[in-house]
Amino acid sequence: MKITIVTIGSRGDVQPFLALAKGLQSAGYTVRLAASEGFDDLAAKHHIDYFPLSGNPRDLMNGTTVTEQTNPVIMTKMLLDLGKPFIESGYRETLAAAEGSDLIIWSFLASSAAEVGRHLGIPTVCAHLQPMLRTGDFASPGLPLHSFGLRAINKFTHASAEQALWQPVRSAVTKAQQKVLGTRPAGGFLGPARVFIREKNPYLLGFSEHVVPKASDWGDNVHLTGYWTLPPSDAWEPTPELADFLAAGPPPVYIGFGSMNSNAPEATTKLIVDAINKSGQRGLLLSGWAGIGNTDLPDNIFKIDSAPHTWLFPRMAAVVHHGGAGTTAAGFRAGVPSIIVPHFADQPFWGNQARRLGVGPKAIPRGRLTADKLAAAITEAVTNTEMQAKAKTLGEKLANEDGVANAVAAVRKIEASLA
Repeated sequence: MKITIVTIGSRGDVQPFLALAKGLQSAGYTVRLAASEGFDDLAAKHHIDYFPLSGNPRDLMNGTTVTEQTNPVIMTKMLLDLGKPFIESGYRETLAAAEGSDLIIWSFLASSAAEVGRHLGIPTVCAHLQPMLRTGDFASPGLPLHSFGLRAINKFTHASAEQALWQPVRSAVTKAQQKVLGTRPAGGFLGPARVFIREKNPYLLGFSEHVVPKASDWGDNVHLTGYWTLPPSDAWEPTPELADFLAAGPPPVYIGFGSMNSNAPEATTKLIVDAINKSGQRGLLLSGWAGIGNTDLPDNIFKIDSAPHTWLFPRMAAVVHHGGAGTTAAGFRAGVPSIIVPHFADQPFWGNQARRLGVGPKAIPRGRLTADKLAAAITEAVTNTEMQAKAKTLGEKLANEDGVANAVAAVRKIEASLA
């Protein structure tokens, strides 16, 4: 069976699907990964056939203020506007990537792949890294809301999130699909998401039941597998400078916001340095897209450009990050407290989950972040023995869970149902 996996986004949106592709390929499937530009080297390293999709996320986000936008409506519009120029090319490229496939697995942001599959007569599987699937158990991660007691309201938040993402692009998507495929999106005015739900198509959910239990109203077509992670790289070695810094004192606190950019990196760096010094800890900064740490730093703080989370996070006293699904998974798996500073999208949801599980302090939204608040959260994380114990226990549970193997088993079931 030939499988095409389609995903769009930054590394946190792509790497889990690369891990899934690697697992499926090892299980005997022929796999192609169609993903955003910029991951040629990563795919080649793991010997995965890679089809680049137009639109490098880092280039698109460069110079924007979208990740610092506190109004979720304006933020959503800005994000969708960034992607609009690539809707038509997305259809064309996905069509080319999926030609000859027997199954298409597509991520939340790559929903055009479902319409391509319908056009080609190829079955499709929706794969989420977040619980963006209607349920009455909790509110949608796509809205910055806590879950409500009434199931009907929780379901309404999911439907609202679907429409918040669909309506701003409905006209552009319809025009592009008609031009490329000669058809209109399924579901008409309300969009294709409701059709996919009504038809009870299969879902793969790439997160752990230990973090988000399977909702009571999700059926057998929903496969909650656990996180999709690449095996640790034995080949990676820290620089002598990083190794010396780690050996020179107690475990530091990691701080990095990954693909979240900033128009004021100097101010962000100063805030972080002040917070680390107020907390009396050592710090390790990941520069990331925000350019954090591009100034002189005190001796108790060290800056790196990159390092595998699987190697780095277990060596930290706590990890401070933006709350992307992939980084959150790495933090939980490391078994150390997570301090989440959500910027937008599903990040507040993961911040709430960390607090609910007792493995991190209350999340601090980026727009409300101050040195004092961050210092207090760091102090709580490194001194709260109960939080540390819960983080360790969660890490052990996740270490014993093979999300990729579970996903491969689910794909085998889906394949059998198609025979």
